[in-house]
Amino acid sequence: TLEVVNYYFNWSKIAMPDPAKAISLEKAKEIFNKENGIELAYIIKYDQKTKKNIAKLVYTLKNGNRPIDAITGKVLDYSIYYPAYDLLGAEGAIKTSLELTPEEKREIEQNKKYLTREQALEIAKKYVKIDKKLELESESLYKNYDNSGATWSFSWSYNDASKNEYSYVNISINAENGEIVSLYSYDSVRDNAARTGTPKYNIEKAKELAENFLNAVLPEKFAQTEYRANLNQNNQVDKPISYNFNFIRIVNGIPCPGNNLNVTVNAYTGEITSFYSNWMNIDFPMLDNIMTIDKAYESLYKNVNFSLKFINHYDYTIRTTNNRVVKLVYSFDDFSGMLDPVT
Repeated sequence: TLEVVNYYFNWSKIAMPDPAKAISLEKAKEIFNKENGIELAYIIKYDQKTKKNIAKLVYTLKNGNRPIDAITGKVLDYSIYYPAYDLLGAEGAIKTSLELTPEEKREIEQNKKYLTREQALEIAKKYVKIDKKLELESESLYKNYDNSGATWSFSWSYNDASKNEYSYVNISINAENGEIVSLYSYDSVRDNAARTGTPKYNIEKAKELAENFLNAVLPEKFAQTEYRANLNQNNQVDKPISYNFNFIRIVNGIPCPGNNLNVTVNAYTGEITSFYSNWMNIDFPMLDNIMTIDKAYESLYKNVNFSLKFINHYDYTIRTTNNRVVKLVYSFDDFSGMLDPVT
């Protein structure tokens, strides 16, 4: 019928930066290369044919695809796009009832290599403080999603609705060697009391606590990591409640951001409130004829459009109800975040 069935009009009245004042394209590329950059790295992906995780070498974004302000030359403090370093996602704990299922009991009986419930629970209590008010809510023994072994998971919780108080502790242990896989804890009373004061630990002191923790629980793996700072961490917060630290795995001198050790430290108490280890036992191949980093940058700008564009930017340093401004930036068009290091 040629009738119009839908129409949408969006025309901003916000002031636009003047393109005549923009820095040059070559200058923007220099800033991107220095502040964002690409690097040779391993990514982890799941092979549907072999049903296994595999590591692949790529050139990928090091610090995200953060746009370059075309007027000031500064990198904006957020990322339009972060590369998918780990295409699998985090492994989640499976909670079951307190009573183990027949399958779980059979698994323990058939696999003497696994820790017993009592052994795993004893190890878990070395890493977390279990207050008397907390009750053991769930426990489970489950196979890892990639069939690399098994994990014990324990959860404790407390909830008093009348006082608006609640807390929880969750910890996962490698069922074969007793290594800690993850832990998470929260206490509303502790955190609410802390927030009324001043943080005791700055980011440098908190990082020391995180490193001390990793040296104590996973020294061999920690020695194979490199600290990768979160460039956007707490940059708009006057009094951070906590700090998060990410240590990525280094293999053959090459980073593997999809394998990492991650620690969160409470800025008021210094407690480790969360930790997880994503560490896979897989082969990491080396390739011949890998292009140089200069050649990789040349290929990047040849294959992906890097140009001026207007974007909506939300500046949370502006104390108004509407933080939206329009920025003129240099950024890439749609980019997967990865380049084949040979082709």
